[in-house]
Amino acid sequence: MSEDLQKQFEEQVRKTKALDAKLDEQGVRIAHLERKLVQQEHRLVRIITNLFQAFSKDGTQDMKFASVEAAASFFGKWYFRRAAVIGGVSLLGGLLAAGTLFVAWSQTQQLVEQNTHMVQQNNYMRTQMIDQQRSTNAEILNTLLVEIGTAAKTAERDSAGRWPPPNLLAHQIYRASLAFEPFGDDSLSSERGQLLEAMVADGMIVPKWPNPNFYRARLLGANLGGADLGGANLRNVDLRGANLRNADLGGADLYLADLGGADLRNAKLDGASLRDADLRNAKLQEAFFHEAELRNANLDFANLSTTDLRNVNLRGADLLNTDLSRTNLFHADLGDSEGLTIEQLLSTYWLYKTEGINDSLLNIIKKRKPTLLDSIPPGLR
Repeated sequence: MSEDLQKQFEEQVRKTKALDAKLDEQGVRIAHLERKLVQQEHRLVRIITNLFQAFSKDGTQDMKFASVEAAASFFGKWYFRRAAVIGGVSLLGGLLAAGTLFVAWSQTQQLVEQNTHMVQQNNYMRTQMIDQQRSTNAEILNTLLVEIGTAAKTAERDSAGRWPPPNLLAHQIYRASLAFEPFGDDSLSSERGQLLEAMVADGMIVPKWPNPNFYRARLLGANLGGADLGGANLRNVDLRGANLRNADLGGADLYLADLGGADLRNAKLDGASLRDADLRNAKLQEAFFHEAELRNANLDFANLSTTDLRNVNLRGADLLNTDLSRTNLFHADLGDSEGLTIEQLLSTYWLYKTEGINDSLLNIIKKRKPTLLDSIPPGLR
Protein backbone atom coordinates (compact mmCIF):
# COMPACT_ATOMS: atom_id res chain seq x y z
CA MET A 1 0.00 0.00 0.00
CA SER A 2 1.33 3.38 -0.93
CA GLU A 3 1.99 6.03 1.58
CA ASP A 4 -0.94 8.17 0.36
CA LEU A 5 -3.37 5.39 0.66
CA GLN A 6 -2.09 4.65 4.15
CA LYS A 7 -2.70 8.23 5.23
CA GLN A 8 -6.15 8.24 3.69
CA PHE A 9 -7.05 5.06 5.54
CA GLU A 10 -5.83 6.40 8.88
CA GLU A 11 -7.72 9.65 8.31
CA GLN A 12 -10.82 7.66 7.58
CA VAL A 13 -10.38 5.56 10.75
CA ARG A 14 -9.88 8.74 12.76
CA LYS A 15 -13.08 10.25 11.35
CA THR A 16 -14.98 7.06 12.04
CA LYS A 17 -13.85 7.03 15.66
CA ALA A 18 -14.76 10.66 16.03
CA LEU A 19 -18.18 9.91 14.54
CA ASP A 20 -18.63 6.92 16.90
CA ALA A 21 -17.69 9.13 19.83
CA LYS A 22 -20.29 11.69 18.73
CA LEU A 23 -22.86 8.93 18.32
CA ASP A 24 -22.07 7.62 21.79
CA GLU A 25 -22.34 11.14 23.18
CA GLN A 26 -25.69 11.60 21.40
CA GLY A 27 -26.87 8.24 22.79
CA VAL A 28 -25.98 9.33 26.31
CA ARG A 29 -27.81 12.59 25.74
CA ILE A 30 -30.85 10.79 24.35
CA ALA A 31 -30.85 8.35 27.32
CA HIS A 32 -30.54 11.31 29.67
CA LEU A 33 -33.44 13.05 27.91
CA GLU A 34 -35.54 9.86 28.03
CA ARG A 35 -34.82 9.51 31.75
CA LYS A 36 -35.77 13.17 32.28
CA LEU A 37 -38.98 12.64 30.33
CA VAL A 38 -39.81 9.56 32.38
CA GLN A 39 -39.04 11.44 35.60
CA GLN A 40 -41.20 14.39 34.62
CA GLU A 41 -44.17 12.33 33.40
CA HIS A 42 -47.39 13.35 35.21
CA ARG A 43 -49.97 11.27 33.40
CA LEU A 44 -51.02 8.25 35.41
CA VAL A 45 -51.46 5.87 32.44
CA ARG A 46 -48.09 6.83 30.97
CA ILE A 47 -46.39 6.47 34.37
CA ILE A 48 -47.76 2.94 34.73
CA THR A 49 -46.67 2.13 31.15
CA ASN A 50 -43.17 3.42 31.84
CA LEU A 51 -42.98 1.28 34.97
CA PHE A 52 -43.87 -1.86 32.99
CA GLN A 53 -41.34 -1.01 30.25
CA ALA A 54 -38.59 -0.14 32.72
CA PHE A 55 -38.94 -3.37 34.60
CA SER A 56 -39.12 -5.52 31.46
CA LYS A 57 -36.07 -7.52 30.41
CA ASP A 58 -34.76 -4.69 28.20
CA GLY A 59 -35.16 -1.94 30.79
CA THR A 60 -32.02 -0.22 32.05
CA GLN A 61 -31.22 0.53 35.63
CA ASP A 62 -31.53 4.27 35.00
CA MET A 63 -35.01 3.83 33.49
CA LYS A 64 -36.08 1.77 36.44
CA PHE A 65 -34.97 4.47 38.85
CA ALA A 66 -36.53 7.18 36.66
CA SER A 67 -39.94 5.42 36.34
CA VAL A 68 -40.04 4.68 40.08
CA GLU A 69 -39.11 8.28 40.84
CA ALA A 70 -41.85 9.53 38.50
CA ALA A 71 -44.43 7.23 40.11
CA ALA A 72 -43.37 8.29 43.61
CA SER A 73 -43.50 11.95 42.61
CA PHE A 74 -46.95 11.55 41.05
CA PHE A 75 -48.48 9.67 43.95
CA GLY A 76 -46.77 11.94 46.48
CA LYS A 77 -48.17 15.02 44.79
CA TRP A 78 -51.58 13.31 44.45
CA TYR A 79 -51.58 12.45 48.15
CA PHE A 80 -50.64 15.94 49.23
CA ARG A 81 -53.11 17.48 46.79
CA ARG A 82 -55.81 15.12 48.15
CA ALA A 83 -54.83 15.97 51.72
CA ALA A 84 -54.89 19.66 50.84
CA VAL A 85 -58.31 19.30 49.21
CA ILE A 86 -59.67 17.28 52.09
CA GLY A 87 -58.15 19.72 54.57
CA GLY A 88 -59.63 22.63 52.68
CA VAL A 89 -63.00 20.99 52.47
CA SER A 90 -62.82 20.06 56.16
CA LEU A 91 -61.83 23.59 57.08
CA LEU A 92 -64.63 25.00 54.98
CA GLY A 93 -67.06 22.47 56.51
CA GLY A 94 -65.84 23.35 59.97
CA LEU A 95 -66.30 27.05 59.30
CA LEU A 96 -69.78 26.41 57.94
CA ALA A 97 -70.62 24.19 60.94
CA ALA A 98 -69.28 26.80 63.33
CA GLY A 99 -71.32 29.44 61.57
CA THR A 100 -74.42 27.26 61.72
CA LEU A 101 -73.86 26.54 65.41
CA PHE A 102 -73.36 30.22 66.12
CA VAL A 103 -76.58 31.10 64.29
CA ALA A 104 -78.43 28.29 66.11
CA TRP A 105 -76.98 29.43 69.44
CA SER A 106 -78.01 33.02 68.74
CA GLN A 107 -81.52 31.91 67.81
CA THR A 108 -81.67 29.68 70.92
CA GLN A 109 -80.61 32.60 73.10
CA GLN A 110 -83.30 34.75 71.54
CA LEU A 111 -85.87 32.00 72.11
CA VAL A 112 -84.72 31.59 75.74
CA GLU A 113 -85.03 35.31 76.29
CA GLN A 114 -88.45 35.37 74.64
CA ASN A 115 -89.55 32.35 76.68
CA THR A 116 -88.27 33.94 79.91
CA HIS A 117 -90.12 37.11 79.04
CA MET A 118 -93.30 35.15 78.27
CA VAL A 119 -92.98 33.19 81.54
CA GLN A 120 -92.57 36.44 83.45
CA GLN A 121 -95.59 37.89 81.68
CA ASN A 122 -97.63 34.74 82.36
CA ASN A 123 -96.60 34.75 86.03
CA TYR A 124 -97.53 38.41 86.29
CA MET A 125 -100.87 37.82 84.59
CA ARG A 126 -101.46 34.73 86.76
CA THR A 127 -100.70 36.73 89.91
CA GLN A 128 -103.04 39.46 88.74
CA MET A 129 -105.78 36.92 87.99
CA ILE A 130 -105.30 35.22 91.38
CA ASP A 131 -105.44 38.57 93.19
CA GLN A 132 -108.53 39.51 91.22
CA GLN A 133 -110.11 36.12 91.99
CA ARG A 134 -109.36 36.51 95.70
CA SER A 135 -110.84 40.00 95.68
CA THR A 136 -113.95 38.85 93.81
CA ASN A 137 -114.42 35.81 96.08
CA ALA A 138 -113.96 37.94 99.20
CA GLU A 139 -116.57 40.41 97.96
CA ILE A 140 -119.07 37.63 97.13
CA LEU A 141 -118.42 35.89 100.45
CA ASN A 142 -118.78 39.04 102.53
CA THR A 143 -122.03 39.95 100.79
CA LEU A 144 -123.37 36.44 101.31
CA LEU A 145 -122.37 36.33 104.97
CA VAL A 146 -124.22 39.60 105.57
CA GLU A 147 -127.35 38.13 103.94
CA ILE A 148 -127.06 34.92 106.01
CA GLY A 149 -126.70 36.96 109.19
CA THR A 150 -129.70 39.11 108.27
CA ALA A 151 -131.83 36.05 107.47
CA ALA A 152 -130.78 34.35 110.71
CA LYS A 153 -132.22 37.20 112.78
CA THR A 154 -135.80 36.67 111.55
CA ALA A 155 -135.70 32.92 110.77
CA GLU A 156 -138.08 30.49 112.43
CA ARG A 157 -135.96 27.89 114.21
CA ASP A 158 -136.70 24.31 115.26
CA SER A 159 -136.23 22.88 118.74
CA ALA A 160 -132.49 22.49 118.09
CA GLY A 161 -132.22 26.15 117.08
CA ARG A 162 -131.71 25.37 113.40
CA TRP A 163 -133.49 26.98 110.45
CA PRO A 164 -133.78 26.31 106.70
CA PRO A 165 -132.69 29.08 104.33
CA PRO A 166 -135.26 30.83 102.11
CA ASN A 167 -135.34 29.61 98.51
CA LEU A 168 -133.58 32.70 97.11
CA LEU A 169 -130.80 32.52 99.69
CA ALA A 170 -130.37 28.77 99.07
CA HIS A 171 -129.80 29.46 95.37
CA GLN A 172 -127.32 32.25 96.17
CA ILE A 173 -125.39 29.88 98.43
CA TYR A 174 -125.41 27.21 95.73
CA ARG A 175 -124.08 29.57 93.03
CA ALA A 176 -121.41 30.94 95.35
CA SER A 177 -120.26 27.45 96.32
CA LEU A 178 -119.78 26.62 92.64
CA ALA A 179 -117.76 29.81 92.10
CA PHE A 180 -115.47 29.13 95.07
CA GLU A 181 -113.32 26.57 93.25
CA PRO A 182 -109.75 26.07 94.53
CA PHE A 183 -107.40 28.28 92.50
CA GLY A 184 -103.76 29.27 92.35
CA ASP A 185 -101.50 26.85 94.18
CA ASP A 186 -104.24 25.85 96.64
CA SER A 187 -105.74 22.38 96.41
CA LEU A 188 -108.45 23.35 98.89
CA SER A 189 -111.04 26.11 98.89
CA SER A 190 -110.88 28.40 101.93
CA GLU A 191 -114.00 30.27 100.78
CA ARG A 192 -116.12 27.12 100.76
CA GLY A 193 -114.90 26.30 104.25
CA GLN A 194 -115.65 29.81 105.54
CA LEU A 195 -119.11 29.74 103.97
CA LEU A 196 -120.02 26.41 105.59
CA GLU A 197 -118.66 27.45 108.99
CA ALA A 198 -120.72 30.68 108.85
CA MET A 199 -123.87 28.77 107.91
CA VAL A 200 -123.39 26.35 110.82
CA ALA A 201 -122.50 29.15 113.25
CA ASP A 202 -125.81 30.87 112.44
CA GLY A 203 -127.73 27.59 112.85
CA MET A 204 -128.62 27.22 109.19
CA ILE A 205 -129.55 23.81 107.85
CA VAL A 206 -127.53 23.04 104.70
CA PRO A 207 -130.12 23.05 101.91
CA LYS A 208 -130.78 19.70 100.27
CA TRP A 209 -131.78 21.36 97.00
CA PRO A 210 -130.04 22.96 95.40
CA ASN A 211 -127.23 21.13 97.14
CA PRO A 212 -124.18 23.42 97.67
CA ASN A 213 -120.82 22.18 96.54
CA PHE A 214 -118.30 21.97 99.39
CA TYR A 215 -115.89 19.77 97.41
CA ARG A 216 -112.31 20.25 98.65
CA ALA A 217 -113.38 22.75 101.33
CA ARG A 218 -110.73 23.72 103.86
CA LEU A 219 -112.30 22.93 107.25
CA LEU A 220 -109.26 22.14 109.32
CA GLY A 221 -110.25 22.26 112.99
CA ALA A 222 -113.69 23.67 112.15
CA ASN A 223 -116.43 23.74 114.76
CA LEU A 224 -119.40 21.99 113.15
CA GLY A 225 -120.80 20.37 116.27
CA GLY A 226 -124.55 19.71 116.07
CA ALA A 227 -124.70 20.90 112.45
CA ASP A 228 -127.30 19.58 110.02
CA LEU A 229 -125.16 18.48 107.08
CA GLY A 230 -127.38 15.70 105.84
CA GLY A 231 -126.77 14.93 102.17
CA ALA A 232 -124.00 17.55 101.90
CA ASN A 233 -121.31 17.28 99.22
CA LEU A 234 -118.15 17.01 101.34
CA ARG A 235 -115.95 15.05 98.97
CA ASN A 236 -112.20 15.47 99.56
CA VAL A 237 -112.73 17.99 102.36
CA ASP A 238 -110.09 18.62 105.00
CA LEU A 239 -111.85 18.04 108.34
CA ARG A 240 -108.81 17.07 110.36
CA GLY A 241 -109.37 17.74 114.03
CA ALA A 242 -112.83 19.17 113.33
CA ASN A 243 -115.66 19.08 115.87
CA LEU A 244 -118.57 17.14 114.37
CA ARG A 245 -120.00 15.87 117.61
CA ASN A 246 -123.76 15.27 117.42
CA ALA A 247 -123.71 16.46 113.78
CA ASP A 248 -126.17 15.04 111.29
CA LEU A 249 -124.21 13.72 108.30
CA GLY A 250 -126.81 11.22 107.15
CA GLY A 251 -126.42 10.52 103.44
CA ALA A 252 -123.50 12.96 103.16
CA ASP A 253 -120.81 12.32 100.55
CA LEU A 254 -117.47 12.17 102.37
CA TYR A 255 -115.52 10.26 99.72
CA LEU A 256 -111.77 10.69 100.31
CA ALA A 257 -112.46 13.13 103.14
CA ASP A 258 -109.69 13.63 105.67
CA LEU A 259 -111.25 13.20 109.13
CA GLY A 260 -108.06 12.36 110.96
CA GLY A 261 -108.48 13.08 114.67
CA ALA A 262 -111.98 14.49 114.14
CA ASP A 263 -114.59 14.26 116.90
CA LEU A 264 -117.63 12.40 115.53
CA ARG A 265 -119.05 11.13 118.79
CA ASN A 266 -122.78 10.54 118.61
CA ALA A 267 -122.81 11.81 115.02
CA LYS A 268 -125.42 10.48 112.63
CA LEU A 269 -123.71 8.99 109.57
CA ASP A 270 -126.47 6.62 108.43
CA GLY A 271 -126.17 6.03 104.69
CA ALA A 272 -123.14 8.33 104.42
CA SER A 273 -120.38 7.55 101.94
CA LEU A 274 -116.99 7.42 103.65
CA ARG A 275 -115.28 5.36 100.98
CA ASP A 276 -111.47 5.80 101.07
CA ALA A 277 -111.89 8.35 103.85
CA ASP A 278 -109.12 8.90 106.39
CA LEU A 279 -110.51 8.32 109.89
CA ARG A 280 -107.28 7.66 111.72
CA ASN A 281 -107.48 8.53 115.42
CA ALA A 282 -111.06 9.74 114.95
CA LYS A 283 -113.47 9.63 117.90
CA LEU A 284 -116.48 7.64 116.69
CA GLN A 285 -118.02 6.43 119.93
CA GLU A 286 -121.78 5.95 119.80
CA ALA A 287 -121.89 7.25 116.21
CA PHE A 288 -124.54 5.82 113.89
CA PHE A 289 -123.29 4.26 110.67
CA HIS A 290 -126.33 2.26 109.62
CA GLU A 291 -125.82 1.21 105.96
CA ALA A 292 -122.89 3.61 105.65
CA GLU A 293 -120.17 3.02 103.04
CA LEU A 294 -116.74 2.66 104.66
CA ARG A 295 -115.02 0.62 101.99
CA ASN A 296 -111.21 1.05 102.05
CA ALA A 297 -111.48 3.64 104.82
CA ASN A 298 -108.48 4.04 107.11
CA LEU A 299 -109.61 3.48 110.71
CA ASP A 300 -106.20 3.06 112.33
CA PHE A 301 -106.47 3.79 116.06
CA ALA A 302 -110.03 5.09 115.59
CA ASN A 303 -112.41 4.65 118.52
CA LEU A 304 -115.56 2.84 117.36
CA SER A 305 -116.66 1.58 120.75
CA THR A 306 -120.45 1.36 121.26
CA THR A 307 -120.91 2.42 117.64
CA ASP A 308 -123.77 1.21 115.47
CA LEU A 309 -122.24 -0.34 112.33
CA ARG A 310 -125.24 -2.38 111.19
CA ASN A 311 -125.16 -3.21 107.46
CA VAL A 312 -122.00 -1.15 107.04
CA ASN A 313 -119.62 -1.90 104.17
CA LEU A 314 -116.13 -2.13 105.68
CA ARG A 315 -114.52 -4.11 102.84
CA GLY A 316 -110.83 -3.38 102.60
CA ALA A 317 -110.94 -1.01 105.58
CA ASP A 318 -107.82 -0.61 107.70
CA LEU A 319 -108.87 -1.60 111.24
CA LEU A 320 -105.42 -1.76 112.79
CA ASN A 321 -105.77 -1.02 116.53
CA THR A 322 -109.34 0.19 116.02
CA ASP A 323 -111.45 0.08 119.16
CA LEU A 324 -114.51 -2.11 118.35
CA SER A 325 -115.63 -2.74 121.92
CA ARG A 326 -119.43 -3.02 122.19
CA THR A 327 -119.74 -2.21 118.48
CA ASN A 328 -122.81 -3.49 116.66
CA LEU A 329 -121.61 -5.20 113.46
CA PHE A 330 -124.89 -6.85 112.51
CA HIS A 331 -124.76 -7.79 108.82
CA ALA A 332 -121.62 -5.68 108.32
CA ASP A 333 -119.15 -6.65 105.59
CA LEU A 334 -115.57 -7.02 106.86
CA GLY A 335 -114.22 -8.75 103.75
CA ASP A 336 -110.57 -8.00 102.93
CA SER A 337 -110.30 -5.66 105.93
CA GLU A 338 -106.80 -5.31 107.36
CA GLY A 339 -105.48 -5.45 110.92
CA LEU A 340 -108.57 -7.19 112.36
CA THR A 341 -107.77 -9.43 115.33
CA ILE A 342 -109.75 -11.98 117.31
CA GLU A 343 -109.55 -9.71 120.39
CA GLN A 344 -111.31 -6.93 118.44
CA LEU A 345 -114.07 -9.31 117.29
CA LEU A 346 -114.58 -10.75 120.76
CA SER A 347 -114.99 -7.24 122.17
CA THR A 348 -117.90 -6.38 119.83
CA TYR A 349 -121.57 -6.32 120.80
CA TRP A 350 -123.06 -8.36 117.95
CA LEU A 351 -121.69 -10.27 114.94
CA TYR A 352 -124.87 -11.91 113.66
CA LYS A 353 -124.69 -12.37 109.86
CA THR A 354 -121.43 -10.38 109.78
CA GLU A 355 -119.63 -11.18 106.52
CA GLY A 356 -115.95 -11.43 105.71
CA ILE A 357 -114.77 -13.13 108.93
CA ASN A 358 -112.51 -16.03 108.02
CA ASP A 359 -113.26 -19.55 109.24
CA SER A 360 -110.37 -19.72 111.70
CA LEU A 361 -111.59 -16.60 113.53
CA LEU A 362 -115.20 -17.83 113.42
CA ASN A 363 -114.22 -21.11 115.05
CA ILE A 364 -112.51 -19.26 117.88
CA ILE A 365 -115.59 -17.04 118.38
CA LYS A 366 -117.86 -20.12 118.46
CA LYS A 367 -115.73 -21.64 121.18
CA ARG A 368 -115.06 -18.58 123.29
CA LYS A 369 -118.10 -16.32 122.82
CA PRO A 370 -120.80 -18.00 120.67
CA THR A 371 -123.51 -15.53 121.80
CA LEU A 372 -121.99 -12.91 119.47
CA LEU A 373 -123.19 -14.98 116.53
CA ASP A 374 -126.74 -15.52 117.83
CA SER A 375 -129.79 -14.09 116.07
CA ILE A 376 -130.73 -12.20 119.24
CA PRO A 377 -128.24 -9.73 120.74
CA PRO A 378 -126.81 -10.88 124.08
CA GLY A 379 -128.18 -7.86 125.94
CA LEU A 380 -131.79 -8.47 124.79
CA ARG A 381 -132.13 -12.03 126.10
